[in-house]
Amino acid sequence: MSVEAPLEGATLSGADDVPTAMLEIRSLCKSFTAGENEASSRVLAVDDLSLTIEAGELFTLLGPSGCGKTTTLRCVAGLEYPDSGAIVVDGQTFFDSETSVRLHANRRGLGMVFQSYAIWPHMNVFENVAFPLRVKPRASRPGRAEVSSRVERALSVVQLEHLSGRQATDLSGGQQQRLALARALVMEPPLLLLDEPLSNLDAKLREQMRFELKRLQRELNITTIYVTHDQVEALAMSDRIGVMNGGRFEQIGPPREVYQRPASKFVADFIGTSNLIDGRVLGRDADGYLVETPAGRLQVNSDLTLPVGAEVIVAVRPEHVRIEPAPPELDAVGRWSGVVRARAFLGEAVDHVVEVGFVRLRVRSHPSQSLADGTEVSVRIANDCTWLISAASV
Repeated sequence: MSVEAPLEGATLSGADDVPTAMLEIRSLCKSFTAGENEASSRVLAVDDLSLTIEAGELFTLLGPSGCGKTTTLRCVAGLEYPDSGAIVVDGQTFFDSETSVRLHANRRGLGMVFQSYAIWPHMNVFENVAFPLRVKPRASRPGRAEVSSRVERALSVVQLEHLSGRQATDLSGGQQQRLALARALVMEPPLLLLDEPLSNLDAKLREQMRFELKRLQRELNITTIYVTHDQVEALAMSDRIGVMNGGRFEQIGPPREVYQRPASKFVADFIGTSNLIDGRVLGRDADGYLVETPAGRLQVNSDLTLPVGAEVIVAVRPEHVRIEPAPPELDAVGRWSGVVRARAFLGEAVDHVVEVGFVRLRVRSHPSQSLADGTEVSVRIANDCTWLISAASV
């Protein structure tokens, strides 16, 4: 039988130890019933997930719908109880299946901003922010003066102090998003949880709020978990990204590493746009692997250890492919002949679809370069702009 943990909580290490991380998740599993009757099977939403987040870090859970990212966040918040595993925040155990610790959500002291903001429509801005302080247990509830001071400070941080008396429903979308953030920050939480907080904003306001959220997070040095399916948000805001698929992490790393060196075909395909070309290893030398593909041969740098004959996938981003409106006299390693089959103007770039043999490549060029359909071109791919994924791991 599970028990409610005391406020001090047990820790993974000794009581006198200083926590080495703000959040530690160990072997977390969470399943849901797939059906309405008792014989229905259970679907694993989070599958043996482990994660450590350092203090002051903005960590993003990124993945498609149904990958388990929001379920993971809800388990940390206490809105869902896992089937097994452990969750420790700032040295305090929130959940541990082995010791039956289950700290309720209202006793975790975390700040959370939902996708819908969940703003009280009958309250003004000040009252919305003050609400979580006023409903705290009587023993820990701050006095009226402290409530006012903390609300004013939170509104100042998000630059809404001049609107404290305005009704929440009279705010714009961006202002409502900042109000929800202020209501989370007023609790002075050790951990801030953001569940797709920008998805309801228009594109331009969403871009502005990305920078605003990142600025606030850095200035306040507050540890943050950010959930999104938007790759641009994840790349722009994160210190580290955890790409999820099927309740597990496919890859964890800094944004540049995840983008430029994806660990799997799923990551390469999900984040941004990639050309994924099937190939076979012909040999290896000081310059990397020589790979045979249906489009031609490529020299590819890689840290993988692969035997000759191994089946691989060569991944290259469209912006790393160069085209010129003149075919080479003879195809060579990393230099092929092709024909433009389609193009699309994107404003800041032009996307070309180039047919090389039986392979179609996406090529992203400067907007000054726009080649008409049917143009014969030379395609160049440098070995330092490609990476290998073992076909055996797909």
